[in-house]
Amino acid sequence: MKKLKLFFGIVLVVFTQEIVAQNLVPNPSFETFSSCPIGTDEIAKATFWVMPTLGTSDYYNSCDPSACNVSVPANLFGTQAARTGNGYAGLYTYASPSIYPGNDYREYIQAQLVSALIGGTTYNIEFYVSCAEDVCGVTCGLSSNKLGAYISVTAPSNGSITAPPLPFIPQVFSAATINSTTVWTLISGTYMATGGEQYITIGNFSNDVSTTGGNGPATAAKAMAYYYIDDVCVTPQGGSGCLAALPIELFSFKGRCESNGVKLFWTSATETNNDYFTVERSSDGVNWEVAGTVDGGGNSSAIHNYSFTDQLSTLQLSNLPTVYYRLKQTDFDGKHEYFTPIVVESCTPFTVFPNPANSELAIQIFSETDDEITIEVHDVIGKLILSKSASVTKGNNLLALDISSASNGMYMLKISGSSFIHLKFIKSSGAGQ
Repeated sequence: MKKLKLFFGIVLVVFTQEIVAQNLVPNPSFETFSSCPIGTDEIAKATFWVMPTLGTSDYYNSCDPSACNVSVPANLFGTQAARTGNGYAGLYTYASPSIYPGNDYREYIQAQLVSALIGGTTYNIEFYVSCAEDVCGVTCGLSSNKLGAYISVTAPSNGSITAPPLPFIPQVFSAATINSTTVWTLISGTYMATGGEQYITIGNFSNDVSTTGGNGPATAAKAMAYYYIDDVCVTPQGGSGCLAALPIELFSFKGRCESNGVKLFWTSATETNNDYFTVERSSDGVNWEVAGTVDGGGNSSAIHNYSFTDQLSTLQLSNLPTVYYRLKQTDFDGKHEYFTPIVVESCTPFTVFPNPANSELAIQIFSETDDEITIEVHDVIGKLILSKSASVTKGNNLLALDISSASNGMYMLKISGSSFIHLKFIKSSGAGQ
């Protein structure tokens, strides 16, 4: 019997530790919802989250298909992929006193914890934020400090949209101005509970005069600071309840036009359970399609350099002066995350002008390396009309081709070297230069 009692005692201890160590914030990354958000002022659609004041806090999720609304990653306030999953919250934290003197407009989000805090226990409190860049004409564009989290026994609230900030001192807040619009910034700290605390409220609890605003002088169109919120966590210190670091620590993600398409480069520092990357392409930053996949590094703490060439044709690139790309990372267990999209502009590696041309054709070509190329002009039945050899250097090159001996009509210009490209042009004696 003693052995049996000891066995049950061990099971009880382990089970209790698991419960205590869990994240006490319900729906911490805003993934579950009562219905898909279709407009602003809908944080209450994120399960367990509410607005404690009449400020109009927002909920974003990729289920909304509309650009410049409340979708993820592109929405009314900017472009930001969720840190994890497909959703996040958003709120105003500051209004410039020079534009809105005495306004002190604030927005907050609030949730009841899974269980009350235990007196004398120290808890880790953390959440991630990203500053909005104001894409669709809303009055944000600034940044601020003082964004924080307040833990309380009862739920703070007020019933006025114009009331001063909630009169409480958050246990955790950012003393520094957070102005990054591309990465998620961690706000974290510790708190020793007095016992019975069961609500978390996130926002700026200081007035505008006591808040530092940044990112340049305020204007009527750029007068407020707005932040996305994701991955909120409250867990006993030393526990593992808070969301672990992202499976991928991405150092950089860049792209450039090359002669055979768009080449993308990214570098990771650490990888956990990383199965593969999916490269996605978009012409508008809203509608995405798969360009290809690249195997991941599994589990590694070493630097990994990746590359992928989106082999778009010259005609496709000519029709896409701006191309958006984003990375989707998928774990071995099927879970995935998106990283912030990038833009590759003026992606036309090979152009000719003028077209139609009279006696001379200018050729602008982007070469990935120093190269020796052959330029050929063929007529519509494939007959070679003229040929020329030339040297190009890495980067942009501008070449001239004498076509004065060619008759009026349509021709195919072919360039061969380390890659092969072609384009049609028209010779017309009446064309201007």
